[in-house]
Amino acid sequence: MSLFSRFRNAPPSAPEKQSDSIVASPSVPVAPDAALLAAQEEEALRAAIAAGDFRTVGRLVIDGMSTKIRQLAAEAIEDPEQIRDLIKSARGGNDKSVYKILARKRDALLAHEREIEQLQAEISAVSAAIERHSRRPFDPLFTPTLDQLENRWKVVAASAAPDIAQATQQAIDRAREVVVQHLQEVATKAAREAAAANEAAAAQKQREKEEREAKAAKE
Repeated sequence: MSLFSRFRNAPPSAPEKQSDSIVASPSVPVAPDAALLAAQEEEALRAAIAAGDFRTVGRLVIDGMSTKIRQLAAEAIEDPEQIRDLIKSARGGNDKSVYKILARKRDALLAHEREIEQLQAEISAVSAAIERHSRRPFDPLFTPTLDQLENRWKVVAASAAPDIAQATQQAIDRAREVVVQHLQEVATKAAREAAAANEAAAAQKQREKEEREAKAAKE
């Protein structure tokens, strides 16, 4: 038998046995769910607000992942100094809405500060005016002026410091005593004048009586 015949008649070789185990493919990282991250960040923001952790709140104003988070954080900030610092960080940024919120809150705080300054100026002015008025002698304008000053004081009295409120009330009481004293003087003078008038009338009647009696005695 030839060598060729032996190869031709040789039984086919058995296929290689496949491995029983399947090699696992490398795992592909899954991207975090954006909605889940946003919900977690919002929860963290609300927790920071509740805890008074405004350092974290301030960070989220600038670095929050969504406009909603940044706006919520900006609305929660109340400290004037922190608002000013955040405005510097937000100025020129891409989120104009956050800058507008911070600027609005800054303007509101400035307006409130001006109102407080004006209120304190009015308290000082009215208190000083009442103090001066309480030292004046009575004149025809004393009572109407005091009424006007006291009405102005009633508007601002609740905001006055305790020592100023006490001193001003003492000045009002002193001015009211001036009014009372004047009324007493007027009443006393009127009583004296009435008594004098009564005495004069009685004297006149006595003279008239005596004249009538004298005339009757001559007849």
